[in-house]
Amino acid sequence: MDSFLYDLSRAGRLTGVGDVQQGKGIEITPYATGQTKQFYGAGSRAWQGAVGGEVTWKITPQLVTVLTVNTDFAETEVDTRQINLTRFPLFFPEKR
Repeated sequence: MDSFLYDLSRAGRLTGVGDVQQGKGIEITPYATGQTKQFYGAGSRAWQGAVGGEVTWKITPQLVTVLTVNTDFAETEVDTRQINLTRFPLFFPEKR
């Protein structure tokens, strides 16, 4: 058998699906972050949290707009600083 588990073209035939309509092209992705701090010897805890989200609208297949509310930049990884004194371009490794 020369097929893989994820090769859906060999999985079977889909029938009985009719009147399928494309959506409006809007995706909403909410997210929340939180943390708590408690010092030893202190009785109370300090809670801190944030709520945000993204709205993606596919206006056309070639044009997409994204609206972000309360962006959490703590999750963003920053490239290391490099100084280029040569004529060759710098290389930044892919981190996604």
